[in-house]
Amino acid sequence: SIRIKLKNGTIMGMQKFILMNPKVRYGLYDWFGHKLMKHEGLIALRYEFVDVSLNGEAKGIYILEEHFDKRLIENNRQREGLILRPLDPLRIYSEKKLLLDPSKKTTVYMVKNLFKAYEQGELHPNQLFDYEKMSRFLAVIKLIGGEHGLMLGNIRLFFNPITGRLEPIGREFKIYTNVEFDIFMEEPYRKLMADSEFTALYVKHLRRLSRPEYLNNIFREY
Repeated sequence: SIRIKLKNGTIMGMQKFILMNPKVRYGLYDWFGHKLMKHEGLIALRYEFVDVSLNGEAKGIYILEEHFDKRLIENNRQREGLILRPLDPLRIYSEKKLLLDPSKKTTVYMVKNLFKAYEQGELHPNQLFDYEKMSRFLAVIKLIGGEHGLMLGNIRLFFNPITGRLEPIGREFKIYTNVEFDIFMEEPYRKLMADSEFTALYVKHLRRLSRPEYLNNIFREY
């Protein structure tokens, strides 16, 4: 795999992206996951198959996967906001750069405080997460068996400055094979699944996505 960061300009609207062998992401499997994200109105990475030559040597077909920056958010028609990796400790993309901007510095500390309050049980999940979008996302994951994308090292979250809530950015939808590990017991999913308001939305979307007519339309479109 090769991570690309252009010094000037963009390619296909991107300044940062990754090139990978398709086998790394199960061929078309991951591509389909990103298409479902976009179809469901969720933040989706640009994800294409491209013919690659490196220093004049033909390498064949690679996956091109968009990296995480403001262009990703803009391409999804959202106002620029923070992109997070919900590990312990919480990681924020380009945090050092953001802290140099007084207006963005305030948002960085606010989000960190919100996340800390949530982890300590002082903040209800619906005060931190966009329930509609998170429930759609988890339903997509369950539909394609892509729980690997829910692992905290894989998922990314977007803090929407308009709603003040976190939204999912899905990636690595490859098949999850470790049946002994219940992914929904990881934070933040355990608290979401403990809330009947959230699980009602989740079940609603599971039913909708698993209808034959929904699946037939998806297959026809893509």
